[in-house]
Amino acid sequence: MLGYIKTQRDDLRICDFRLYKQQYCALCQGIGKKYGIVYRLILSYDMVFLALVLENFETEMTPLSFKCPTNPFKKINTSISNNVIEYCAFINYYLSVLKLEDDIIDEKIMSKKLY
Repeated sequence: MLGYIKTQRDDLRICDFRLYKQQYCALCQGIGKKYGIVYRLILSYDMVFLALVLENFETEMTPLSFKCPTNPFKKINTSISNNVIEYCAFINYYLSVLKLEDDIIDEKIMSKKLY
C-alpha cells in the first residue's frame, strides 16, 4: 500500500537532490508538530513525491528554518507552502493508520487459519 516510489539518487542533479531532501525534512517536521514523533518514523517517499508535485501548484510559499531532531547540528533552510505540508502530513497519517489496521486484520485472519 505504501512505499512504491523511490528516488534514483544517481540520476538526480545535486540541486534536485538537495530540494528533495529539504522537502523530506520539512514534511518530517510538519508531521512531528501535528501528529507526534511516532508518525515521523512512518514518513514515506510517496508523500514526499506528492508534496513535490503539489508544490508546483502553490503560489504562497513560506520560508522555513529549523533544526533536525535526529541531528541537532544540522540546520534546514527551505521555502514551502504550509497548506501542502499539512495536507501531505494528514495523508501520510491517514494511510499509516489504514496500513496498521490492515496489518492487524491480516494477522487475525492468518492466526485463525493456522489453528
